[in-house]
Amino acid sequence: MHSAGKSATYRAVVAGLEAHVVTHLGASVAQRGYTAGVATALPIMLPGALMARRELQRDGCGLRFRDTVNGVTLLLPAALVCQGAARLIRRVSAAKR
Repeated sequence: MHSAGKSATYRAVVAGLEAHVVTHLGASVAQRGYTAGVATALPIMLPGALMARRELQRDGCGLRFRDTVNGVTLLLPAALVCQGAARLIRRVSAAKR
């Protein structure tokens, strides 16, 4: 089903992905080196999110600041859960060796 840009979840994810690119770049600056995901943040994630933003604007449903807030609210917990799961898997894997 096509929502014509009116899906709050879609809008939040598009805006959240743009913000997520900034977190990858910020992490690399803070670490003063490579961090996971930074190699794909600019050449893959950002252009995809910007293309989706342009399509929303073209359809008369441009993103608002509220969409970014919703995106961070949606994606931040998801990222934290994924980080926690990855660390747990690494810990369990190391314990089996």
